[in-house]
Amino acid sequence: LNLDQVDVNALDDSKQTPLHTAAGNGNTQVVQALISHGADVDLPDMKGRTALFLACCSGRTACVKELFQHNANISHCAHEGWSPLHGAIAAENVEICEMLIEKGAEVNQQMSDGWTPLHLACHWG
Repeated sequence: LNLDQVDVNALDDSKQTPLHTAAGNGNTQVVQALISHGADVDLPDMKGRTALFLACCSGRTACVKELFQHNANISHCAHEGWSPLHGAIAAENVEICEMLIEKGAEVNQQMSDGWTPLHLACHWG
């Protein structure tokens, strides 16, 4: 596949790009290739989810690291105020949580229901 002839930011019906899919599925090589060909790392889908958010929610540590290298926005919140940190906590991935906090993720960010990352951590165990 020659990515020079493909729109790497093409949207599907849910406004997800190939980068959303690759990051959520943990395909780091595809994430790297898409970014090197101009994929927008901060483009949200119809629910406000970015590639970083999907990688965090699915516990894809290597993809999260790759997206960090390309300055993915750690503060962008998806539908109902879910941040990447909320997603990483729901995925029960301590390593991603630590990486997000080290990068400056807002640990007191409230979702629309008022829950913070700490609330989720207590809930998910």
